Amino acid sequence: MTWLEKAAELDHPTALFECGKELWSSEQEQERKDKAISFLRSAGEKGNYQAVFHLAAALREREGTQSKEAFQLALKAAEGGIEEAWVVVGDSYLKGEGTDKRLVSSLQWYRKAAGKGDHSAMIRLGEVILDHDGLSIGGQSRDELLEEAEKWLRLASDPPEAEALYQLSRCLRRVDYIGVNIIEGVEKLKAAAELGQVTAQNTLGVCLIV
Repeated sequence: MTWLEKAAELDHPTALFECGKELWSSEQEQERKDKAISFLRSAGEKGNYQAVFHLAAALREREGTQSKEAFQLALKAAEGGIEEAWVVVGDSYLKGEGTDKRLVSSLQWYRKAAGKGDHSAMIRLGEVILDHDGLSIGGQSRDELLEEAEKWLRLASDPPEAEALYQLSRCLRRVDYIGVNIIEGVEKLKAAAELGQVTAQNTLGVCLIV
């Protein structure tokens, strides 16, 4: 038993979290994994929201993405201010993993994370809006949503990032969008393809064939 484990056995909150995290992430037998979950759960009950988030991740890994307890724990961590949990909760609401599908709730959590500079949340936000074409979501019109998608995708593509550039190109190439810009949209598509975005490469290939 390590000194960290000894401290955890004495119910020290920080030791419970650190030991639980370490035991779970290392290659350990099942008994040690069970101990990791026990430590993380105890730390979470003492108000450590990082432990709550790690416990949620551990349960998702063990029980699968449809674990309702894992979702509830991730939501608790998100509401407790753990920024890493915001995108996880957004994904869960979007896909209906461990909870009902709630598109508006999904966008709310993505926006929260994007507002803190999370590029993955910016990309998800833009992509979800583009994928739900023609919908008015949460009281916003389609044009308002597309403008929002463009804003976040521009931020996410600086510095250049393949997926952000591809999603931005989708937005700019929409002929029904008030901010349509075909020339820039194609430029972003080429940039995404050059960075290895497969769908962008395929789209360019089809355009060249046609």
